[in-house]
Amino acid sequence: CMTDQDGDGYGSSTPSSSDILPGTDCDDTSPSLTPADVDGDGFSTCDDDCNDNSVYTFPGAAQNVSPTLCMSDKDDDGYGSSTPVTGALVGNDCDDDDIYTYLGAAYIESAALCMTDVDGDGYGKSNPNVGISIGTDCDDNDTSLTPADTDLDGYSTCQDDCDDNDNSL
Repeated sequence: CMTDQDGDGYGSSTPSSSDILPGTDCDDTSPSLTPADVDGDGFSTCDDDCNDNSVYTFPGAAQNVSPTLCMSDKDDDGYGSSTPVTGALVGNDCDDDDIYTYLGAAYIESAALCMTDVDGDGYGKSNPNVGISIGTDCDDNDTSLTPADTDLDGYSTCQDDCDDNDNSL
């Protein structure tokens, strides 16, 4: 026998009598707080899941922003969506459908602009999706090709510098 004061189908975890079995409800005064994980993301409303209807939304979803804040991160890049589902905090991921696109992705070019950097070399894609800042990477699928002129000879690997560590070549 259990008591269910809020009628959510989960018994009180602190029954009023030793004759009553304890349940698993974290708050038996609120029917919106239950141990059920509706969306299967590993968190329930008892675990501070701010939207238990979205598998992409839970505390720590945007782990590069916070391990505890409840945010949406559809592309699982560690940054919270700038247009999250109801209940979630607003993040700074400017394209939550693309794991390679977020503020500061092209950290060498700009830590403040929303850019795409597929190869992770710090330079943004020169032909990104609409609404994303344009970068200067001549081939965003090859880390060896960048606009950087490391040997200061006036040419980069994007300009066919065969050895950007030797300014005589």
